[in-house]
Amino acid sequence: MQVNPNDNVPGPIGVPRVKSNAPTETPRDKAVLAGSAELARSLKNVPAVRACKVAQAKALIQDPSYPNEAALRRVAGVLADHLRPHNVSE
Repeated sequence: MQVNPNDNVPGPIGVPRVKSNAPTETPRDKAVLAGSAELARSLKNVPAVRACKVAQAKALIQDPSYPNEAALRRVAGVLADHLRPHNVSE
């Protein structure tokens, strides 16, 4: 695959063209993995994600009165509102 950088396209009038210092071609037999080691270190330092919420959810699962009657009625009402056909003409 060859990428055409469109160097011959004129830029906006009055704005100087900036040349990149990046190499124009990467050797095809070598992978650039400089950022992967840093990413791996960062991933090792990630703390447990929302452990307090997992514990809270486990406690709620064990509670036979959860969810309460009022919450169930609110959810049922929302579901019923979305199941009703819209624009019904009689």
